[in-house]
Amino acid sequence: MNCLTFLRIIPNVVPAIACLATIAVAPAAAQPAPAAKNQALGSQLSPGHTIDGYLQNLRTEFRRLDADGNGQIDAADVAKHDAATAARARDLLSLSDEGKDVITLPEIEVHANTLFRSVDTDGNGTVSQEELDNHRRRNPAPPGAAPGQPPKR
Repeated sequence: MNCLTFLRIIPNVVPAIACLATIAVAPAAAQPAPAAKNQALGSQLSPGHTIDGYLQNLRTEFRRLDADGNGQIDAADVAKHDAATAARARDLLSLSDEGKDVITLPEIEVHANTLFRSVDTDGNGTVSQEELDNHRRRNPAPPGAAPGQPPKR
């Protein structure tokens, strides 16, 4: 292709590439979860947590709750656990998008990253007691839930 041909197609190609890039990036950007959904994740957040430690704890918990090991938490997993563990599985399942009856670890991690960034207000990568207390004051537990605990079902 010669230089003139290339210069003629640039005005048409660049907007198309920009549009595709926007489409590809848009789904990955997480919207902040409603407060009730954040309760399901916030109950696992403690002072001193870094994002890596927090996500590792969630990954370990996810594997424990995914009773059939298929990479998602669903109603079948909930049914295979005792009452307390089933309640926690339901809490994480509540993070799924409306109309979905399963949730995967990558979906939980998107919500967890968003929550962690909203709690770590100084951006130093570690949640302090003060940041956690401030977050919990701004986002109180729903009625019936103990402070810092997920909502009861």
